[in-house]
This record gives sequence, structure tokens and C-alpha cells, in this order.
Amino acid sequence: MRVLPAAVTVAVVVLVLAGCSPGADPAREPPSSPALSTEPPAPPLPVPDASAHPALPPDLAARMPPEAEVDGMVEEAEAAYLAHRAAYDAAARTGFADADLVDALFATATGDVLDALVAEATALAEAGRVVDGHAEVLGTGLYSLVVPEEDGTGLGVVLDVCVHIEGALEESDGTLVYGLGGEPVHVVVRVTDQDGTWLVATQSAQEGPCPEGLSRP
Repeated sequence: MRVLPAAVTVAVVVLVLAGCSPGADPAREPPSSPALSTEPPAPPLPVPDASAHPALPPDLAARMPPEAEVDGMVEEAEAAYLAHRAAYDAAARTGFADADLVDALFATATGDVLDALVAEATALAEAGRVVDGHAEVLGTGLYSLVVPEEDGTGLGVVLDVCVHIEGALEESDGTLVYGLGGEPVHVVVRVTDQDGTWLVATQSAQEGPCPEGLSRP
């Protein structure tokens, strides 16, 4: 298990699954089938070498929850991400026109992910487009933990996630805009504890195939 100090600045790529953000270019798919849209490429989440950092400094270690609670935290973060994905799919199928579904989706996210969702929902709703499909989470696993700040805020769980997208982006009359599909995508997702609620804060698409050994949710 890796542990990231809170001071580490994370350069992220906000991943918009099954949609398109205003001004973003398709990534990892040809223009005829842009299953993903991202902000301009950024370095992947830095990973400290666990062998070189066998233990956190005492002041940082004191901020972390007991080891016995970590498994439960990870399970809660994984469940929060699955709920986020389900909420996205439900709202996207309406073209983000159902206010209740959009509000439920926004309630699952914070930070960069929330900003991207607001932009995407606005763009698709104005264009009158819907997503006929879904993103299936094929596996998840612990990537790292994020040490909270001194006041206890910012505790985070970073997950390896393998996602497969299926379906199509369509006009409101059913006309195909483009198909959504391709190989499963490896995503690193940071889920943050905010007042007892786990919210998806960042998503970063990774190069290469999904890691082996991820647990099926």
C-alpha cells in the first residue's frame, strides 16, 4: 500500500467518460469514435517508492486512520465510485435534461471532476444529445492513500479502475453522432472524504492496458 502526503501536488487529466467537454479533444480513440475526452495531457499521479519510504514521518502517520479501518475506507471509496458511474449513466441517458438526475450526479463529485461534469452536462443539454449506453467498471484496486491535512480534512483513497465503455452518443431524434467503445481504459481515481461522504475528486487516464489482478466490483 502506498501513502501520498497531502502536500503532493497532483497533476490530473479529468476523464469524461462517454461524453465531450467543451474545447476538449478526443483522446486514445480516432476522431470517428472518440470514447474519451480529456484536458491537455498531464503527468500521471506521482507514486512514491514504498521501499524507499518504509514509514511516514510521525507527524503524518498520526493523521492517518488506524490500519484496521483502511479496508473499510477502500470499500467505501469503491462503492462511491460505482455510485458515481451509475449516476453519470442515468443522467447522460436523458441528455442531462432531468434536473433530479443531474443533481444526484453532481452530488457524487467535487473539484476537477465536478467542474468537468457541469461543463459537459451544459454542453450536451444545449446540443440536445443523449448517451445511449453505459460504462462498466471491470475492476478496482487500491493505488494509494492520501494523508489528511492537520485539521483532518482531505483524507483520500486513490484507486486503480478498469472501465469499459459501450453505446453511442445520439441526437435527440436517435441520429448517431458517434459510437462509444474500444478497449477497456485504465483510470486512476481519487475519492475524497468530505464530512463523512466520499466524493470523486480527480480522474486520470493512464497509458497502457488495465493492471492485472484488479478485483471485480
